[in-house]
Amino acid sequence: MDYKTIKLFSTGFFAVCFLFSSLLFLGCSGFYELIGIDPTTSEQMAKQDAIKFVEETAKLRVYFWETVSAGTAILGALLSGYLGIRLNNSAKVTKAVVRGVEIGGDKKTKEAIESESIKLRVGEQLQTTVTKLT
Repeated sequence: MDYKTIKLFSTGFFAVCFLFSSLLFLGCSGFYELIGIDPTTSEQMAKQDAIKFVEETAKLRVYFWETVSAGTAILGALLSGYLGIRLNNSAKVTKAVVRGVEIGGDKKTKEAIESESIKLRVGEQLQTTVTKLT
């Protein structure tokens, strides 16, 4: 199946679902008459269905927003945990590099790192980190 066929089937499927759900929830009196219910009863049933549809829609909105809130909270917690792990790893890498450069003691390497940190405007932060770690 190609994309257009799948798109056509999915659009048709949702259209049929929407049509039947609106007939069932809104209570079309013609639909009730079609299945053999007398007109007076079908009008009453249609009114009851319309009221029930409004009530159920209100409930659905509450559930929807509760679900969205819970999903957002879960996503925030996962993202926070990921960032915490990632930043902690970055801090460990920084410590390892600074300590390795200090132990190696190559003056040329230190000068190159210092000039790059100045270009990137993190010279003061690097100097603070080096001071703390050595």
